[in-house]
Amino acid sequence: MLRVGLDATSHMNRVAGGIQRFVANLLERVVPEDAEVSRGLDVRPLYRLSRFRQRARRHAGTLGRARWTWQHDSVLRRYDVAHGLDVRVPGPIAKVRVVTLHDLFSLMLAGYSTKKFVEGRLRRYADVAAHADFVTCDSDYTRRNAIELLGIPEERTRRIWLGVDERFRPEAAATAWRPEFGREPTGDFVLAVGPWDDRKNTHRLVEGFARSELRGHARLVLAGKIDPNRPDVRACLRDNGLEDEVDLLGFVADEALPTLCARALVLCVPSRDEGFGLPVLEGMASGTAVASSRAGSLTEVGGGHAALFDPDDPDELAAALAIAARRGGDALDAARRHAASFTWERCAQEHVALWKELGG
Repeated sequence: MLRVGLDATSHMNRVAGGIQRFVANLLERVVPEDAEVSRGLDVRPLYRLSRFRQRARRHAGTLGRARWTWQHDSVLRRYDVAHGLDVRVPGPIAKVRVVTLHDLFSLMLAGYSTKKFVEGRLRRYADVAAHADFVTCDSDYTRRNAIELLGIPEERTRRIWLGVDERFRPEAAATAWRPEFGREPTGDFVLAVGPWDDRKNTHRLVEGFARSELRGHARLVLAGKIDPNRPDVRACLRDNGLEDEVDLLGFVADEALPTLCARALVLCVPSRDEGFGLPVLEGMASGTAVASSRAGSLTEVGGGHAALFDPDDPDELAAALAIAARRGGDALDAARRHAASFTWERCAQEHVALWKELGG
């Protein structure tokens, strides 16, 4: 029986971002002993111990078959394929070493985060280029970057798209808003999900919304860990005259996102770079119109169903918001069908096929 070990440490994070959703959904489909998709394989999640005490247990049902010593050669030598699911190369004792690259924006937008974070990412990228036997990427865009920027041979890469959780659907709009979700948005609103930083391009969204014809008819709702007292946040809202027209919800629980997406008039993704862009598909799956920048993988993932704009042009962003808001039933239905083609089941099947190919 082919044995596959997965570095699933990201699965233990307290906050469920895009990478954590990928890991959780993959584990859910390939780890259980009765999982149909991985029949004939022994797949086990492995966890790095060094940071485990800082993490909260998630999806505890998968942990019964876990090994807690990903770093140790004595564990890795038991597996035919070892797969680092978040840009970490398995140790040299592993027979076949696979790594997932979710993005490479630290090479292109180095100023978006702290120097320490960027330096750590660059070291990981170099390690992947030098030591991984095979690399999977979330999008064709990221795969091209891996080939061109890291010099990874094309034949050692594969694109495996992510999926959309079935919780994202129009019916979620009727779900009751629970007190623990925080402040409930009311009325029509344009939604953006994520932190306030240069890569997510939040300041440009505020500028574009201020120029949009939606202003005065809808509010701008920003869901993410954003400190309203940050000087740059306060200055951006003040300079655009939006201090009373923008709701900063702060961190929103993962359980609340489907309801939030389904209730929005428009979901906007203004990022300057993305390796995949789950919110684009989550908005479409929710029956919500989507406006997206043309940056990174977003055009690829949107498949022609999002109103597009230049991430550096607030006037284009304003026009895209208006175009999206006017989209009717047929366009929204087509976008939903497009989003429905991105499934976690397919994602799991393609991973299993790769493991069998490499470990057989």
